Amino acid sequence: MFYKARQKAAKMEQSDNETLAIKAKPIEEVKIKEFLNIADASKLLGVSRWTLQRLIRRCALPAIKFGNRTIISRQRINDMFSSNPHC
Repeated sequence: MFYKARQKAAKMEQSDNETLAIKAKPIEEVKIKEFLNIADASKLLGVSRWTLQRLIRRCALPAIKFGNRTIISRQRINDMFSSNPHC
């Protein structure tokens, strides 16, 4: 009975580790890109697409439009967080 419980716990731990690796993979792919679309930038920052759209409309985050696509420079995102805080 204890053997089965240990085996089940080991399988669950392995499954949890695999799930975490799968969830972290897209973020790692986004971190290496120099230019991001809205969806990738929202994953990277952990905010909604609509929040990014509002920042772009207020000119707080510069972006470039290519037809229907909006491209954000990774450097601009980094600059946004590295500037001096106003508070």
